[in-house]
Amino acid sequence: MAIRYLNGARLQKTFIVASNWVNAHREHLNSINVFPVPDGDAGTNMAMTLAYAVDGIAHLDRPSLDEVRDELGRAVLVGAMGNSGFILAQFTRGFLEGFGRGTRRLHREELARACQKASQRAYDAIVEPVEGTILTVMREWSRAVTSLSREPRDIGAILDGALERAKLALARTQEQMALLKKHGVVDAGAQGFVHMLEGISEFIHRGVLHPAHSEPAAAASVQALEAAGETASLTYRYCTQALVEEPGIGAQELKTRLKKTGDSLIVGGGSDLLKVHIHTNSPDEVFALLEEVGTLLDAGAEDMQAQTDALTSRRIQVKPRSQRQTVGIVMDSTCDLSLELAAEAGITVVPCLIAFGDEVFKDKVELTTDRFYEMLRTHPLHPTTSQPAPGDLEDVYETALHSYEEVLSVHLSGKMSGTFQVAVNAAGEVDRDRITVVDSETFTVPMGAMGLQLARQAREGKGVRELVYRLDEMRRHSRLYCVLETLECLIKGGRVSRLRGWVGQVLGLLPVLTIQDGMLEAVHKVRSSQSGLEEIFKRLDDEIPEGVPIVGVTAHGANPEMAQRAGEEFERRYCPVEMLHLEIGPAIGAHAGPGAWGIFYLAAGID
Repeated sequence: MAIRYLNGARLQKTFIVASNWVNAHREHLNSINVFPVPDGDAGTNMAMTLAYAVDGIAHLDRPSLDEVRDELGRAVLVGAMGNSGFILAQFTRGFLEGFGRGTRRLHREELARACQKASQRAYDAIVEPVEGTILTVMREWSRAVTSLSREPRDIGAILDGALERAKLALARTQEQMALLKKHGVVDAGAQGFVHMLEGISEFIHRGVLHPAHSEPAAAASVQALEAAGETASLTYRYCTQALVEEPGIGAQELKTRLKKTGDSLIVGGGSDLLKVHIHTNSPDEVFALLEEVGTLLDAGAEDMQAQTDALTSRRIQVKPRSQRQTVGIVMDSTCDLSLELAAEAGITVVPCLIAFGDEVFKDKVELTTDRFYEMLRTHPLHPTTSQPAPGDLEDVYETALHSYEEVLSVHLSGKMSGTFQVAVNAAGEVDRDRITVVDSETFTVPMGAMGLQLARQAREGKGVRELVYRLDEMRRHSRLYCVLETLECLIKGGRVSRLRGWVGQVLGLLPVLTIQDGMLEAVHKVRSSQSGLEEIFKRLDDEIPEGVPIVGVTAHGANPEMAQRAGEEFERRYCPVEMLHLEIGPAIGAHAGPGAWGIFYLAAGID
């Protein structure tokens, strides 16, 4: 069917389709993300940017172009994430500004003008544009639309021709950037943009809203990403972004002020709202400067060094999905698995939220464990925690169901948090028939260690019912003991309902804790960590069955020395078949406090 124009409803559908196509390819895009930093998140950032933008227009019923322009323009700016996401947001806003208010339909001439404006807006937002990136492909596509629009063609034919030009420009990115050629990949952002165009073409010609299959990360691409990570030297560590309301200065002046604080600087928006993206070593300096020019509505910083480390072969070997695996494993970040260990096992971890006053971070994604404990020591406010955002869970479920027939989502004890119920609700929004949400009745190290076992069983082809049975068996044949060096965080965090009286009686002593029926329970009191170590091993000697293979796990919150002592003694006494060493992350550390340490065992031979 020939399409002579785009109206509001058609433009709305176009962006919905573009979002679906990028989301289906996000894992592959992540795996080829070597520029500007090999942190493996370009696909996720583009997908999340488009998902937020589409969420702003999906509710509109037969909208006009003005309605789409207003809602989409703000949503895509507010939701922009990462370098490619920010560029895409500026391109989108430029496109929307390319046609006048009151326009009812975009014919080929109006479409050409909007595309020219889109490309120019993307370039203008960046302080130092680099060729061979998404910018280049956007420019070449826009030029092709303009050229093809000079002849009397329908919109579909124009976009088809421009798509072919975009593919050629994409292939040339390797020749334009030595880094891409070295690792044998094209620019991830540019590839994501082409996927958007492919989805739009499929929709126009065949009415397809969703791609038939998702594209996983290719092994060769993962190896290229790991190699890039190994040789990368980051000048600036933190990917920092912020939203500023009613700025007192314009985008150009703000770029001038921020330029000296980092690189990959992008500033976009208008007189009412500006969004900033920058790679820097001093996020706090950036935030302070922004507070001087307007109202800081949202701010965050991701540790790119930690992300890069998690993707290098020194720290992680990303495993392709087993041909027999039909179940994907999802957990929340209270499992205290590091990003690299979870990725190696094939577990998707959804971050809980950590707040120091008005500063909100995603656990281990925007706030590393080391930085958390530093803030815990120096920040005037005690951190609070909350369950993952429902949208994050829904996004993870939708992505997982592209790769697996079913999803098993395992979460911390429902008696300790509302995360389990949030996950149940999110599963209902996506596909309750294919997503099974279970309460682990535990958290931290036990939850993480059991999650690793479940992931291994899933790779062997076990189904959801078998995995849930295995989880129940592991709960009954395992135990955690831990010692807190301070009770202050536990009390402030409000996680002491079963300890309240005990804490009041023994203030000044150290509690030895375990998890019983999904809650913390005090089993002993000691005067020192050494006494705690002796008490724990006395209990373990009585509990650990002889002749059964044992998995051992140590964990600590900024107390590696004590965890090392505990681990060495555990290995000496019980000769475990596997020994893991984990760190207590921000979501649990906010309540356990600095200095906490513990030992967990699991009877690995129980079936």
